[in-house]
Amino acid sequence: MFGRQGDGSVVQQNGFYVPLEACVRFIDDILYVPVRAVAEEFGIKIFWDNTTQTVYLGE
Repeated sequence: MFGRQGDGSVVQQNGFYVPLEACVRFIDDILYVPVRAVAEEFGIKIFWDNTTQTVYLGE
């Protein structure tokens, strides 16, 4: 669950709200989330393939 508290964005993890370094944004009714920040909060490895400009989550 994503939300905003004060000037920043938060993600709910195990019943606790964890602040994110980057903000969640709504643009033209689309929710954009900071993938790296969310993945790191949940302990998910993140990989960037610069050749294909693709983000991979997980092992």
